[in-house]
Amino acid sequence: MEKQLRAYLLKVARVYADATGYAEATVSRRMHGTDKFLKEFAQGKRTITLAVLQRTFDNFKEAWPKGLLFPAPPRLSTPGPRLRRKSSKPNRRESAMNLSPEGDGRSDDSTRNPAREPQDLDCLSR
Repeated sequence: MEKQLRAYLLKVARVYADATGYAEATVSRRMHGTDKFLKEFAQGKRTITLAVLQRTFDNFKEAWPKGLLFPAPPRLSTPGPRLRRKSSKPNRRESAMNLSPEGDGRSDDSTRNPAREPQDLDCLSR
């Protein structure tokens, strides 16, 4: 996603510079505050936070020439979900649960926690 946003900001700066006739250093100074920002950003020597990126895009939108379409943002691809590897060690829940010998999924009475047992609900039926 970072590469896509970097390319998009540079594209917006290039379109703006072509439309206004400003040099890259002038666009950089007007939109970001420093002459060298766009050059160093394109070379990968500088990074940018999301807040500064948003402020830079806002600056472009305010100064955008009338009648010129603002470049469409890219479709951002995000990596798929991270898959967790199955550990060979049992997790806390599995190790705390002592299954009955019948293998029916019930806990052995010796591992029951009386504080977590279901409460008598007769009081609710009154």
